[in-house]
Amino acid sequence: MTEIAKSYNDQAQAYDDFIRKLVPDYEVFHELLTKHLGQVASVFDVGCGTGNTSLRLLENNPDIKLTCLDTSAQMLESAKSKLGDQHVFTESPIENYEPSDNFDAVVSVMVMHNIQTISDRLKTYQKIAGALSSGGTYLAVDIFQGETDQLQKVYMAQWRDFMLKNLPENEVDRKWIKLHKEKDKPLKLLEQIRLLQEAGFSTVDVVHKRLQFAMLIAQK
Repeated sequence: MTEIAKSYNDQAQAYDDFIRKLVPDYEVFHELLTKHLGQVASVFDVGCGTGNTSLRLLENNPDIKLTCLDTSAQMLESAKSKLGDQHVFTESPIENYEPSDNFDAVVSVMVMHNIQTISDRLKTYQKIAGALSSGGTYLAVDIFQGETDQLQKVYMAQWRDFMLKNLPENEVDRKWIKLHKEKDKPLKLLEQIRLLQEAGFSTVDVVHKRLQFAMLIAQK
């Protein structure tokens, strides 16, 4: 088991409570995601977690076929309980997984910052592009690095202020900011756009941004 998988296993039970306290506009991102995808028939949910994203898609389109991937067995069990076992659930990091189907859309919400190197990130985006049907859409929500050191300092201060509205100061500073600095590998927004273009996506745009969190849409 990887360190990241163990971390998410440990967090699985409390995930649905704390994720909204950590990610500004978490619900807004999901509302936009369903609007941009519409009534697609099949979706590959990369790093599905406890199934929040797939559940929103299923509520929007009960006939959708979902393929849910996550590194955490506990997260997948939570997702199954929400979504039902008629969908496909696989325990694996995206770096080690080879999709056998083509999908109308791929989604990832707060996932890609866990990939530790740029080369692995590019390979993952190439894999996602390869898993999409012609004209398919990839929607990604993630945390990004500021384009300059000064912007990064401002973003981190604003993010801390957001978390302090929801969580004790000790938890914010000694747990979540500490974990972010130790484990997360966010890219600059423009760098991620470049990688998606290099991976084969013809169009990449920013759908929504709040502080250093953003949703990108990439079309094959």
